Amino acid sequence: MSSTSNHHIQVLVDGLLAQLHQVDLALPRSDGISTFRSELSRLRTSLVDAISVIDEIHNAVSPVNQLPVELLVHIFRMIQDEILVHLPTTSSRWIGLLHVCHHWRHVLLSEPIFWSRVLIDNSVDARKMVEFCTSRAGSLPIRIIRNTDGPPYDIWTTLTPQHLSRMRALHYIFTTRSLFEPITVPAHSLEYLRICCHDGEGKIGVLFQNQTKSLRCLCLQNIVSWAGNHFSHLTTLFLKGIKNQTRGIEVNPLTSTYRLLLQLLQDSPTLQQFIIIFPSTWVPNEMQQPGDELPRVKLPNLRQMCISRTETSRVRCFLSQLELPRHLCISIPYSRTGHDTPTYAPFPEDVTKLPFLDSIASLEFCFSRSGRVQVIGTGSSGSFNANIALNLFENTAGEERVVLETYIHQLGIHRNLTEVWIQGTDETFFDEGFGLYSGLWDACGEPVLRGSDMWCRILSEMGVLEKLVLDGTWMTHYLCSLAPSFDCEPGPLQQTLDLPVVPCPRLKHLWVADKTDTLFAVAERLLYFASGRHSFLGIPFHEILLRSNSHDAAFCELASTAPSHEMARLKALDALRGLKKHVETFNFVDAFPTGIFELPALTTASNINETGWPKWRNPKAEGRKE
Repeated sequence: MSSTSNHHIQVLVDGLLAQLHQVDLALPRSDGISTFRSELSRLRTSLVDAISVIDEIHNAVSPVNQLPVELLVHIFRMIQDEILVHLPTTSSRWIGLLHVCHHWRHVLLSEPIFWSRVLIDNSVDARKMVEFCTSRAGSLPIRIIRNTDGPPYDIWTTLTPQHLSRMRALHYIFTTRSLFEPITVPAHSLEYLRICCHDGEGKIGVLFQNQTKSLRCLCLQNIVSWAGNHFSHLTTLFLKGIKNQTRGIEVNPLTSTYRLLLQLLQDSPTLQQFIIIFPSTWVPNEMQQPGDELPRVKLPNLRQMCISRTETSRVRCFLSQLELPRHLCISIPYSRTGHDTPTYAPFPEDVTKLPFLDSIASLEFCFSRSGRVQVIGTGSSGSFNANIALNLFENTAGEERVVLETYIHQLGIHRNLTEVWIQGTDETFFDEGFGLYSGLWDACGEPVLRGSDMWCRILSEMGVLEKLVLDGTWMTHYLCSLAPSFDCEPGPLQQTLDLPVVPCPRLKHLWVADKTDTLFAVAERLLYFASGRHSFLGIPFHEILLRSNSHDAAFCELASTAPSHEMARLKALDALRGLKKHVETFNFVDAFPTGIFELPALTTASNINETGWPKWRNPKAEGRKE
């Protein structure tokens, strides 16, 4: 506290004490009682004023009020955002900040941005609240948050045209108990509309007399019907359906409900961002898909799409009704395959209406121990992300094979693939006979150097693949499938050829990561693959990099040269030495030269945090995910 403030307080207190000493404390005569009381009242008022000044000075030197005004404003913005996020809430939670201290009140009333968002509930007079806020918001547009948690109360007729002309955004929250207030006044300046039924299924009537020519962003949460409304020319649409409380059971909506959704999309060919969560509220599953009378919707300007938390069969049904553009980034997170008819790819069989798949050049598969698989595909014009809960097979190898077959082969995206990353669960299942994977060693304990028919078919169709990264995946044990083979039958045109098929003929980089023991166990398969291609193509393979997930590169190099009396280890060491003859660059490394390919820019361009793209992107070159 400064010396000036100290002196000011001291003078104030001394003056009050001097006045108190001058008062005759004896009981005055009857004719002087009125004057005595007036003097006491004056002194009491002066004392209150003095205490107020002292409190104001005390608050001014408190740590929070020593902060720069810009930082205090930023803190208040965070508080306001937090209050508005945890809806339903009341106006008093925000207005109450005005009564904490004089400094806070001055800061809050001096910043127009705080009053551009108006929270109206049934505890305040709507007109007075809007006038109070608009008078302090300056020229800023107004965003109204309407929270009803009680009997319906029509606030809209109390607002003047001047109020409505400044309303750019409306966030309307109601409950099944409070019902929905009809909004019968036009809103020509409204750009953003969000309506949420807080506790169940909600329905809304016609809004704003269908006069919302500026509306571009629409968010509906738990709203099952909006019949009668004609939302058009939207650029952003966010729909969140009802979360089914019965695990494993999802009912099919009425055809009229599905038609309502398709009509909403059809009325907005300008749509650029579309996010739908719990789509079972509107979309039927594939088994009960309606007939051809439903319209096929064209969305030529769509750039970002998310379909979340439903069965893949339901996603397939929905996508089959849409014609999507080439430049699209689509995310399908938190999906599941279903119980009776597992569907690993959420895309329909006819992918001709999904041209964004044509440019997919990089694929990443990540199998988790929780039974989910994440598939990310990126290309020059389109990208997709799918995160699906699987129905597990008897072993992880079967699971991986079917998923890879589905995405690489059946979707037809193998033609342009130049890079594939496969990250498995890094699990080892021991076989009683040979100590490792059943079916990979013969009865004498020798490795089976023959590629799996399925792996061979998958790999042989990736004609432009240049980089293959295998990290803790079963596919590491099927590296023989990369060698030239007479047995592989990739297609009817090549079945009659006498020459062997070379899977992935342009492959230059093979990076393998696994436990050290596993890397040594597959050494003979690596040699079989590299030597076979060297002999057939006449040139050494370009690059093989091995990274241990359990030891550093120096340890692996030392182990690869250490003497051993075990026959299996001796064979592995011979194979590792033999690789140097057939590979231009062969090394153990601590990290791969580059990490997993970058996610497309549209994955972070959304103003709605529900797109479902993974937030991780490990900056380390090895690309491991925590």
